[in-house]
Amino acid sequence: MKKYFVLLSLLSLMSCPPEDDPSTPDDPIVGKWQYSESFRDGVKIEVKDCDLKETLSFGPEGRFIHETLKDENTDGFCELNEILDGTWKNQGNKYTIVTPNDTETYTIFFESNKFSYEEDVEEDGVTYIDRYVYIKS
Repeated sequence: MKKYFVLLSLLSLMSCPPEDDPSTPDDPIVGKWQYSESFRDGVKIEVKDCDLKETLSFGPEGRFIHETLKDENTDGFCELNEILDGTWKNQGNKYTIVTPNDTETYTIFFESNKFSYEEDVEEDGVTYIDRYVYIKS
């Protein structure tokens, strides 16, 4: 009888639905992404070479790393500017990214090996829609 109780207990544990973890390896955002191009109100804008080396990494466990570079070096090489370490979470069609100083939620659009997101940017009292495009590396 004791064997049946143990077997029944194991079966009941195995039949419980898994916790809803939106940070799974199957999520299309998992991987390393490199900045590719930008658009302002649908018009492509010029991007500096060092900016094009920016990367976003989304780990399957929900870890997020954002690396930016700067071109202030006089010999023409890009220097590491900043590394932001944080977490990410998929909330349906929106992704929330939490870093030590900020929490942002973005609607991300996937297309083949690219993703993009848009932000409203205000400059001199005028609001623009900027779209940033990343390629999976």
